[in-house]
Amino acid sequence: MKSSISTLLIVLGLIFSSAVGQENLELDRLEQKTSIQLKQQVSGWSYKRLPPFTPGSNVLDQKWSSGNRIVMVAIAVRATADDAKNEVREALRYRKGIEQLIGFGNEAYDSGINGSNIVLRRGRYVIYININAEVDADEDARILSRSQREEKRKSEVQPIRKEFTLVYSTVDLE
Repeated sequence: MKSSISTLLIVLGLIFSSAVGQENLELDRLEQKTSIQLKQQVSGWSYKRLPPFTPGSNVLDQKWSSGNRIVMVAIAVRATADDAKNEVREALRYRKGIEQLIGFGNEAYDSGINGSNIVLRRGRYVIYININAEVDADEDARILSRSQREEKRKSEVQPIRKEFTLVYSTVDLE
């Protein structure tokens, strides 16, 4: 009896570790493809893969930075396109001021201030893009008024939003 329970536990452990390994392999492959393609297309940005926010999740977390500008990207890999659609609906459910973006993947939405939070779906992938322009840390921040800093932040976020949304809507994910 003890040996059959031990055998069962070992088999379950192997199945679980194999499934986790598959997810990690898929995320590793996705990271390789996206980072190589993006490094070629977004010059002047540093790249770093972040550890998963939730261990065992099927989400690739990336950080792009250039000076005081930071772009955080999370690519959620879902089993089906319908699962990804449902995730997008849930992500936008309680947000206000959502703007639909046309021409970026299957569907894309801006749900942030000054275009700083993008949710983009491509098939079974949901891509979250968060842009932060830390203009308060810029050299000229001391001489700018609050409204001038906000205007600068807005003008800095827009081209970054366009560049990263376009690249992630066209990068090869499969």
